Amino acid sequence: MKKIFFISLFSLLSIIILKGATSATFFVDGIGYSINRDSTGAIVEASSYKDINHNYDNLDKTIIIPDSVVYQGKKFPVVRIGNYAFYYSRIDSVVLPNTVTYISEYAFSNTSLKYIDFGEGCQWITEKAFYPANALTQLRFPASLQAIFGANAFAFITVKDIYCAATTPPNLGYYVFYQYGDMEEKLSKINLHVPYGCGSAYKNAGHWGYFNIVEDYNPATSTEEIFDIHQKSKLFILEGKMYIQINESEIYDLIGNRVK
Repeated sequence: MKKIFFISLFSLLSIIILKGATSATFFVDGIGYSINRDSTGAIVEASSYKDINHNYDNLDKTIIIPDSVVYQGKKFPVVRIGNYAFYYSRIDSVVLPNTVTYISEYAFSNTSLKYIDFGEGCQWITEKAFYPANALTQLRFPASLQAIFGANAFAFITVKDIYCAATTPPNLGYYVFYQYGDMEEKLSKINLHVPYGCGSAYKNAGHWGYFNIVEDYNPATSTEEIFDIHQKSKLFILEGKMYIQINESEIYDLIGNRVK
């Protein structure tokens, strides 16, 4: 109970901080940002609070969030995806920079999101951030992930495989992977690929233990070259799966296996 209270309190404080942003929303390449209260980083904001259900309809389906933006002549790292940022938008794949550590409530809710690259810095994911998650075709959590503390963050997920590079199981809040009916039975049909030697830790870590845990994931194969897609690579979806193209002759899957 103490852990759950701590997580809820952290979420509340984070929301307060988010609402305390001091700058007006400004736009870079069609995406809205604001500067956080302590002026150390930028937050991706909803493009229109007046008509949030049509947020970012003008964007391409695949978007890449930059690691920094310039506001009033000063460069700020992009550190957070704000509440409702892409709510009800038409995007289907997203690449986040390593600088983003926090994904706020409803950030990608009610989209048809098929794929998200969390980068290698994401630490916290909150309530209903990807609700419902039934359109996702692939899911890979970085080693940096510490907690998914929001209910229904990935509710109704139907992927066959989830990859988690964290050697210590991230904390899970209540019903993160909620399913109608027998949730435990449904999640048991999803393979959770974890680093070698970490299977028992995941089996004893709350709802992580509901998945079919497979100790076969070597995050070392996910080299920086392969996942440095923000600058020099290309994402594309083929038959419902996401691939990374380094150059004309090199194509990799999301865990670093070369497929061409």
